[in-house]
Amino acid sequence: MSPVNGRRAWLVWLTGVLVYAVAVMQRSSFGVAGLEAAQHFSAGAGIVSMFVVLQLGVYAAAQVPVGLALDRLGSRTVVTAGALVMAVGQLMVGSTDSITVAIIGRILVGLGDAMTFNSVIRLVPYWFANHRVPIMTQLTGMLGQLGQILSAVPFLSVLVTYGWRPAFFAAAGTAVLGAALMWVFGRNAPPGRWQPDTTASLGAVTASLRAILREPHTSVGFWIHFTTCFSTMMFPLMWGYPYLTAGLGYSPAVASALLSVFALVAIPVGPLVGRLTARHPRHRSGLALALITLQLVAWTGVLLWPGVPPVWALVVLITALAMGGPGSNIGFDYVRTSQPPQRVGTGTGIVLMGGFTAALVSVLFIGLALDLLTGGGGYDQRSFTIGMTTQAPIYAVGLAGILLSRRRLRTHPR
Repeated sequence: MSPVNGRRAWLVWLTGVLVYAVAVMQRSSFGVAGLEAAQHFSAGAGIVSMFVVLQLGVYAAAQVPVGLALDRLGSRTVVTAGALVMAVGQLMVGSTDSITVAIIGRILVGLGDAMTFNSVIRLVPYWFANHRVPIMTQLTGMLGQLGQILSAVPFLSVLVTYGWRPAFFAAAGTAVLGAALMWVFGRNAPPGRWQPDTTASLGAVTASLRAILREPHTSVGFWIHFTTCFSTMMFPLMWGYPYLTAGLGYSPAVASALLSVFALVAIPVGPLVGRLTARHPRHRSGLALALITLQLVAWTGVLLWPGVPPVWALVVLITALAMGGPGSNIGFDYVRTSQPPQRVGTGTGIVLMGGFTAALVSVLFIGLALDLLTGGGGYDQRSFTIGMTTQAPIYAVGLAGILLSRRRLRTHPR
């Protein structure tokens, strides 16, 4: 039976995209609240970065169990549960002055977030024809990035105007609304097409995981996701806003506008990358390498700029980073085209671990560098420039992973 392309398909998909955008807002809310968090909890850069490091760590660690749950329970249940978990986490962050309680809250945000994107893109092959899947996957990821605008503009406005608690309570409210919408309008698949994986024993699941991990396509996808999007996530999730304001001296309004560029660029670039991926599957890794090269060139230009980089140079940097979002989705296409349908959720979860693992390492390295250079005091351009260069070894590891796994794939295509 072919996937249904009709009103029901679009309603289910748009509902999933909306909930994913809400999840992105929850994920990135701490990025624009980083300086306020340091004041609220009287903590240095290293401690504040731990909020996001643990959030990302839980996201990465949860991908395999979430993938297994997705294959067994379906998108509707997993996405709804994830939104409710994020709501609880944001309520904890907003209602406490305790670092420990707030960190637990951010861990819950990471867990709920981990249950969302994989589940939403899992809807696409059920509801749309195969030739549409790469483009619809890109559209899902890119429209979801509108959540960054929600955190950079309305959430930040509430935070600045009304304070810590109202901002995080409002964020929790949007998560509850997302859960309600998904439960009412979401469906796993058209009638008769949903086939949950309920027969596998623990031994069979372990064997399946080993088979997925041994698959060269999975390895290429993992390293592409690892390298293309870790800096793309680091910037809006944690250190971008402090870098632009405390480091470079730009106003909060300018910084907020610059962060909004992520979504504005990613939305048109996503379908283009999806179309190229669908038409030229043999050159998918080459496209990813080109996008990574753009990031490296843009970072080099900004960090070596004499004095404060102008706004246009920062727009170029953020544009290059924003392309990393569509680039990371190339990794999912490797899984989709190499795994049986009932294992795509688990395989996608493994690929997702790549970028989020690299992002948490990057956030941690930059935070530790800032603390070392400033003694936990005020940030400046020099400390941020040195801190941002700690991304270099992560890029190097990721590029080596892509090239080596691609060579293995070309030697043993299956």
